[in-house]
Amino acid sequence: MTHDDEIYNEALDAWGHNAQMDVTIEELSELIKAIIKHRRYPTEEKAFEMAEELGDVHIMIKQLEISMSREYPDFIYWKSGSMQSKLKKISSRLEKE
Repeated sequence: MTHDDEIYNEALDAWGHNAQMDVTIEELSELIKAIIKHRRYPTEEKAFEMAEELGDVHIMIKQLEISMSREYPDFIYWKSGSMQSKLKKISSRLEKE
């Protein structure tokens, strides 16, 4: 287990699954707003804000993966399978263009 994983697990233990899911939703919302602002006003400042929000989302997604894996041991396997399937579809679409 990495040091980061220890922090993720400690956060989950301290604040709980539901609270961290709520924070994940909040961070996703903030990322959406930052993306929209950057599209409207594409500046370095807006790109930096988007990068900050993306970092927050990555942290929360990692916690969500860990939390869901605690309850559903196959969660990461399911996610990986879904991602591979979708990447194959994307690849197939790209080949047709």
